[in-house]
Amino acid sequence: MADSAIRNACPKDADKLLALIDIASGGFVFNLFGKLAPTGMSAADFIVSRMESPESGLSYSKLWVSEIDARLRALSRWSKRQKNPNRLIRTRRICSDRLPN
Repeated sequence: MADSAIRNACPKDADKLLALIDIASGGFVFNLFGKLAPTGMSAADFIVSRMESPESGLSYSKLWVSEIDARLRALSRWSKRQKNPNRLIRTRRICSDRLPN
């Protein structure tokens, strides 16, 4: 049986998170952030900068990853409920077997 774990995302996951986001959005997120990125900054670097910001919806603190046999395979985003901030809701889940090892 495969070993699995769920943990908070962290900066070392950035490349895999970018791949999952790109796969799930069919390139839409990279296209959108490419238009929003400051001049000279790539879409990937801009997305990672958002992950590093605690206020961002893409913040590492709001992202959870699932690992199977120590390989990142899924991403979930959790948010606080507006009416009950002590409870979290999963707002997005992305899984892929197409990620490179």
